[in-house]
Amino acid sequence: MTKICTKCKEDLPIKSFGKHKLRKDGLQSVCKNCKSKIDKIYCALHKEKKLNYDKKRRGNEAQHEKDKRNIRRRKLYTINPSSRKKSNKKWKRNNPDKVMLQAQRRRARIKNAKGTFNSNEWKYIKNLFKYRCAYCAYKKKLTVDHVIPLSKNGDHNIKNIVPACINCNSQKHSNIIGWPIFTNKRYIIEFYRQTFDDAKRMAIAFSSGVS
Repeated sequence: MTKICTKCKEDLPIKSFGKHKLRKDGLQSVCKNCKSKIDKIYCALHKEKKLNYDKKRRGNEAQHEKDKRNIRRRKLYTINPSSRKKSNKKWKRNNPDKVMLQAQRRRARIKNAKGTFNSNEWKYIKNLFKYRCAYCAYKKKLTVDHVIPLSKNGDHNIKNIVPACINCNSQKHSNIIGWPIFTNKRYIIEFYRQTFDDAKRMAIAFSSGVS
């Protein structure tokens, strides 16, 4: 079977036409080659409009996929809740940093804090400080500490975050203090102040995209 293209007026095979469910024959009125040329001309004339449309469509598709995943997860949880709880506990045990960052994101959202902070930035910050606490300089289990606390309108981003051990983080609490503190511990004040300044300078450069 063949069909005449309304654009080039050529009699072409059916396979040369795209599908169109609203037309009687279920095919577009122009062939695929002509449709491609028309689309290219339209995109060239309406470039910004096309970019906005593509961006919106990608966002809608991403949200649709997210909704589908959530529905699937809820269904699995309903079918076998004990298995899902066990799986969640295992994931939390194997990913303590991600669990901590999730909790910090929730805190930041509740406090309406500006900025974002992800796991890659956390790894980068810990590496800058040689996996040591920013206060006592010991190698311990590290937690996220906001230099200016979220309770005092501090931002939740790499410029306002340092690694701190649980003890030092608890002692600092919601205070805004000078650097460094707890100097009766391992490092002398002059050495550690320089280490901190260099690390913060590199962290700010990293956040701004400066190499």
